[in-house]
Amino acid sequence: MAADQTIEKGYFYDIPVSLTSVPILSNLVIKAVRNNEKIVIYGFSLHSIYSLGKNPEIIVLGKEADIILTDGRPFYWLCRFHGLKIPDAVSIPESVSLAVKIANDNKFSLMLLGATREVNNKASARLKERFKSLNVLPGIDGYFEEDSSDRIIKDINRHSPDVLLVGISSPKKERFVFYNRDKINARVIIPCGGVIDILAGAKRQTPKWLKQIGLASLYRVIQEPRRLLADRLKMLIFVFGRLIPLLLFNRFISGKRISLISRYTKN
Repeated sequence: MAADQTIEKGYFYDIPVSLTSVPILSNLVIKAVRNNEKIVIYGFSLHSIYSLGKNPEIIVLGKEADIILTDGRPFYWLCRFHGLKIPDAVSIPESVSLAVKIANDNKFSLMLLGATREVNNKASARLKERFKSLNVLPGIDGYFEEDSSDRIIKDINRHSPDVLLVGISSPKKERFVFYNRDKINARVIIPCGGVIDILAGAKRQTPKWLKQIGLASLYRVIQEPRRLLADRLKMLIFVFGRLIPLLLFNRFISGKRISLISRYTKN
């Protein structure tokens, strides 16, 4: 892949992370579209590690991406503490904003896959209104069964988007993208979770200053407390009660290399 030839990868234990910057990422998106190459831009977060025991596919499949971002400041800080020299902290929402701007500036086409039909249509309409040179293709809602993937792929390939945003929940989006990446006729694919809801105005974008101090998750919890509060509290207990003590012990005492994937994956 073009991305593999340009971006060096480091490892947070056995979890790969791309050592990329915003300019390099921008150039790779443009190059992929113009050269008819395919890249998948994905992101790992602390929640990805927390979810290993329940949904190992999130990381096992995500490792196959061409560009792997640190999705959230807390994971970025941990990677830096681990010694990874990542030039820029770029989350998945920020990579989506970057891809949309690039697509608009270069008159690329973009398609939204995900959310409800109503939210998808609203997001597409808002993009058309804001970005006059962006070719927004008809979107596809994310409420389909996994055995309908071939039908969805045919709908995508009918339009052949330059940029495809896959706003489906995990692990469904990982399965759809990485099991079918060779079938999907799109140049830049970004699995992006709930970003389509943000594009539609159904959810609020996290303020930049909150992102910079690592409180994006808190902002999401405030917006959706019933759905997210219990899960995020459990994640905090995992991070501060298990993960960080393990990393500190490994770095300063044992010095042994460990596998987070095997350690936190159920047998």
